[in-house]
Amino acid sequence: MLTDTACRKAKGAEKPYKLSDAGGMYLYVLPSGYRSWRWKYRFGGKEKRLVFGPYPDITLAQARVLRVDAARQLRSGVDPSIDKRQRAAAQTVRAGATFRWLAQDWMDSQAATWTKGYAATVRRSLERDVFPKLGTVPIDAITTPMVLEVLRVIEQRGAIETAHRVRQRISEIYARGIGSGIVASDPAAIAQRALAPIRRGKQPAVRTIRTNAGTSTRGCRISSLTLCIVKAGQHDQNLWQQAIERFFMVAANRQAAACAQS
Repeated sequence: MLTDTACRKAKGAEKPYKLSDAGGMYLYVLPSGYRSWRWKYRFGGKEKRLVFGPYPDITLAQARVLRVDAARQLRSGVDPSIDKRQRAAAQTVRAGATFRWLAQDWMDSQAATWTKGYAATVRRSLERDVFPKLGTVPIDAITTPMVLEVLRVIEQRGAIETAHRVRQRISEIYARGIGSGIVASDPAAIAQRALAPIRRGKQPAVRTIRTNAGTSTRGCRISSLTLCIVKAGQHDQNLWQQAIERFFMVAANRQAAACAQS
C-alpha cells in the first residue's frame, strides 16, 4: 500500500506510470509531474476507470474514502463513473437555474399536451403572481415561507382557488427539477396545508339570487343563467362575482326599458 511520503516523492518520468494502493486504486503520474488518483473497476463485464482528482489537492486518506464510496455504489448496481458525470452535469445546470428558468423548461415540456389557451393562462398566472417574487431566485434557494408569501398575496384578494392552483403549478415545476436532478425537494408541497380551505357547496350569492328571482319564467331563466355564470367562474372568485354584477346590471337596464315602453 502507498504512503503519503511515496506520493510526495513521485516525480514525472519519460512515460506515465502508476503507484498502486489497494482495491484497484492508484496514483497516476504524468511526465509533466501532474499526479491524479484513479480507480480501476469492472461494470457490466467491462473494465472501467474513475478519476477521483489531483494529488495533493486530494490526499491519500481522502482518495481511499472516495474509493470506498465508489465501491459501495458499485455493489448497489450503480456505475460510479456515470453517477459522477450526472452529478457534475446537474451541478452545472443548478448553478444557473432560477425559478423562471425551470418554470419555462416545465412549460416547454407540457406544450404538446396543452391547448394554446390553457398555456397562456398558466403563463399569465406565473407572470402575475410568482415571477415578480421568485423568478430570479435560484431554484434550490427557495423555501416554503417564500412560497407562502407569494400565495398569501393571492389569498388576500379573495382568490382562494387560484392560490391552490398556483401552489400546484409550483409543485409541478419542482417535480420537473427533482426528476432532472437539479433540486432535491419541493418547498411548495407542505405549503398546501397552510392555505385557506376551498369553499364547497352552494355559494350564498346563488341562494340569494334564487330567492329574489321567484318562480316566474323570467325568474327561472335568471336563476339558471346565474348558476351557469357561477359554475364557469369557479376558477376565480373575483371573476364570477364580477360576472354576476354585470349580469344584473344588464338585466336591470332591460327591465327599466321594458317598463318605459309599457
